[in-house]
Amino acid sequence: MKEKHLRARIAQCLALADCSPCPRRKFGAVLLDPVRNVVLMDGYNGAPRGGGALCGGDRCLRDGLLPEDVVVTDCQGIPVSDPKSEAGAGLDDDTVLVRVKDKFIVSPEHKTTGPKTHGHRFWLDQATACREQLLTENPPIKSGTRMEIGCHHAEMNIICNVAASTVSSVGAWLIVTGEPCLMCAKHIHHAGIVKVLVVKGGYIGENGVAYLRENGVDVEEVEGPQDPRSVSG
Repeated sequence: MKEKHLRARIAQCLALADCSPCPRRKFGAVLLDPVRNVVLMDGYNGAPRGGGALCGGDRCLRDGLLPEDVVVTDCQGIPVSDPKSEAGAGLDDDTVLVRVKDKFIVSPEHKTTGPKTHGHRFWLDQATACREQLLTENPPIKSGTRMEIGCHHAEMNIICNVAASTVSSVGAWLIVTGEPCLMCAKHIHHAGIVKVLVVKGGYIGENGVAYLRENGVDVEEVEGPQDPRSVSG
């Protein structure tokens, strides 16, 4: 395949990635016939076909707890969300309640110390400390794991679209803006795709490349514009 054609296909992948509604990472992929240099199928990561919702709606469930998930209240359940709030004044006890989404957490780590009346800054510090503790206890889900969490991957969408059409993926090449996960790597292998080109500058993790190479699929990193939609973490 000529270099100019490869660059054009990489640009197509990035344009496809821009269609993804995923708030965390956006992937585009193109399936090619390397002999005739034509696109057989394309795809990007997103919700189930037919207008299904993303796994976490407008947020990714892999990102763990977001700041707005953590709400600190006084023992009366009054949230401290406004500097003018009177929450924290005249408490019955020294307990700080921490609400994560719709659940309240009370633990020794969240007991207040000192006077029963605390300023707004104290309560915000409690919220920050609580969030850090919760994120330590519940770290973000690592990419390439927990396949029940997350949207349909670009590679999966391509292979499913091929299966629903008369197009054959045997002997095809796949260009993708990031390393396939292990599940997608298995699909790629069994679909008869013989080469995967991963665009440099896109997301590269410890996922499916080893599986592909161990099972005879050629994997190559190719030069290309760095994907501005890539997100670390």
